[in-house]
Amino acid sequence: MTCGDAASGCLGHGDDQSLTKPKLIEALLHVDVASIACGDHHVAIVGTKGEVYTWGNGTSGKLGLGTEESHALPQQVTFSESVNVREVFCGNTGTMFLTDEGIAWACGSNKSNKLGLNNRQGFIAALKHAFNPVSMKYTYM
Repeated sequence: MTCGDAASGCLGHGDDQSLTKPKLIEALLHVDVASIACGDHHVAIVGTKGEVYTWGNGTSGKLGLGTEESHALPQQVTFSESVNVREVFCGNTGTMFLTDEGIAWACGSNKSNKLGLNNRQGFIAALKHAFNPVSMKYTYM
């Protein structure tokens, strides 16, 4: 359930109507939510089966959907490898996903290296054209 400011569709109800009382996100009725995180104007959830959904403001590719488009309804995120996501973390302009193997994936703005991706040769150029989650191959301990 969500309520509050619906800027960029970040409440997940398919519109930009702000709500003062919680409303069920009908598009996620089929998902058992295990983890949820909110940025300034975007939201990400992880289901118990490792599925990931994001919605809201897509600037800088922070939704991990391969575009900078905003979405008012939850959209499923796909990864370039088979991963089982356990947790999600949202910042102002980025999103990070942690797998059950302790590998972090990130999408969004890497300005000031806040996603920790500057050490990957050629990645920054690729980031300008694709905003899908990218594995940092760092382990979480």
